[in-house]
Amino acid sequence: MIADPQLRDAALEDFIRQAPAKFNKGMAEHNPDGTRGLMRMSPLQLIESMEEEIIDQWHYCAALRRHLIDHKSTPAKTNTPKPLTVSDS
Repeated sequence: MIADPQLRDAALEDFIRQAPAKFNKGMAEHNPDGTRGLMRMSPLQLIESMEEEIIDQWHYCAALRRHLIDHKSTPAKTNTPKPLTVSDS
């Protein structure tokens, strides 16, 4: 099992690798001409956007929970993957 420090390091490396492209994709989709953007949103608009994202995350959690409940007695069909380590990313 991966230890907490290795999990932290791997998670941060994944974030650093993925976040810029995700942010740039969002800018291209929601602010292609540069006239909008996060810093131009009012505090209320920011809260509303955060609430929308939280709702999405809640549904991802619910789907994963349901998947785990539905498959808890099903034997694994593949070998258990090794934990992600810093050197794997």
